[in-house]
Amino acid sequence: MKQYDFKFDTELIKSFIGKTFTKYKHADFIVTDSVIGILGFKINHQVFKLVNDYEALDYFGLDGEATILSISTSNWTEVESRFNNDIKETYINALVQKVILVNDHTFSKNYDMWETKAIVFCFENFEICFEKTGLLVFNGDWNP
Repeated sequence: MKQYDFKFDTELIKSFIGKTFTKYKHADFIVTDSVIGILGFKINHQVFKLVNDYEALDYFGLDGEATILSISTSNWTEVESRFNNDIKETYINALVQKVILVNDHTFSKNYDMWETKAIVFCFENFEICFEKTGLLVFNGDWNP
């Protein structure tokens, strides 16, 4: 059985709670058969990047590529457009109250795959969701 585990590190995610989410930046996501893109965010002067990119793997008998969402530390200048489109920067300056990971489990006779599909940052009056497909969802009273 092929096993894949592409879930985010929960200890890293828990470390965001109680810290100030300063800002994030991203280019417009390019939507094709799969969405690829990069998004950077800053929490307490530390920079992280979310990348949805192709990874070669055997998935349901198809040797090829699938897009996998990943998170890692970075620096602000490394977060740049892959397709020469403008980078949009948004300031938040709010304390992270809670972080929710949306994980997907795909299981069959020959495959067992876990992957993180989205990360939701919860603040006092609003939430921001960064999804694998690149959509940003804002709820509450926040108005950038």
